[in-house]
Amino acid sequence: MTGIRIGGRIFRPRVASSIAAAGFIALAISLGNWQTRRAEEKLELGRK
Repeated sequence: MTGIRIGGRIFRPRVASSIAAAGFIALAISLGNWQTRRAEEKLELGRK
C-alpha cells in the first residue's frame, strides 16, 4: 500500500497531477523573477 495516510483516507498523487504541479511552480517562479526584473528596470528609469 503506497501513499500518504491522512485521517482515514490515503492520498495517492498521480503522475499527471505531479507534472502539472511542477509546471505551475516553475511558471510561478519565472513570473516572480520577471516581476522583480521589471521593478528594477522601472526604478532605473526613475533615477534618470
